[in-house]
Amino acid sequence: MVRIVTDSASDIESNMLEDWGVTCASLSIMFDNEVLKENVDISRTDFYERLINSPVFPKTSQVPPYEFEMIFKEAKAAGEEVVAILLSSSLSGTYQSAVSAARSVYGDSYEEKGCYIIDCCSASAGELLLVEQATLLRKQGKSAREIADAMLSLRTDLRLYACVNTLEYLHRGGRISKVVAAIGSIVKVKPVLFVNQKGTPEMIARIRGEQKAVKYLLEQLQHEVPDERYPIYLMYSYVDEAAQQLRKHLRLAGYQIRMKHMIHAGAVIGSHVGPNAFGMVYVRKNQ
Repeated sequence: MVRIVTDSASDIESNMLEDWGVTCASLSIMFDNEVLKENVDISRTDFYERLINSPVFPKTSQVPPYEFEMIFKEAKAAGEEVVAILLSSSLSGTYQSAVSAARSVYGDSYEEKGCYIIDCCSASAGELLLVEQATLLRKQGKSAREIADAMLSLRTDLRLYACVNTLEYLHRGGRISKVVAAIGSIVKVKPVLFVNQKGTPEMIARIRGEQKAVKYLLEQLQHEVPDERYPIYLMYSYVDEAAQQLRKHLRLAGYQIRMKHMIHAGAVIGSHVGPNAFGMVYVRKNQ
């Protein structure tokens, strides 16, 4: 049996985790000295209301190694192999925490003992999509090694685009420079971010107005056509109006986006993109 492990930045709802049979480790949110585990001590809605109304800027904290150690020890005792699909190492130390825990539990040759740690080089629905595909391969009877190899291959064609109201949250969190944040701060201009192959967000466009931003995202699908074998996921933070507009236009273009493919970004992602962001994730068709 293969145990699939992820972290809360994948934004997988608790009922989905249960249905898919996935173990999730929570990152933490900090408001001053108050530490809250994502989806455990604070809900998504409560987080965004606090983000909007609080003068305190939240910080995020990686999953500590000891939490992964407990998960890996439990899997080892049950005779299970492990595939852990985790938030981009460019955005969090969670991946390194898992590697450290794997070495502690299995030794330096942890992969040879059936424990595979995957840097998804993405976040939110990008991470979620990989986890979903891993669970489908597990149903097919694939080994941990086969699942891990498939995820490493799939992540190279994963595409994540996001439109945000401001780059200030990413700047304060240390994910982009002050100069880039200033460029993206022009009134009524929405920065468009692309998560590159290293799992780092970069600003690729500045679009004036929400409707034009929706149109811009649609145009990306013409440049890099989605692989129809995989779902297209849409993301939003707090308010889903723009994401619903994007869904409407995608459906008019022939893409079927089910409600279960609308992902509400959680507290960790929301700490970096702020409220009222929206975006999409898909797998590019290999040309």
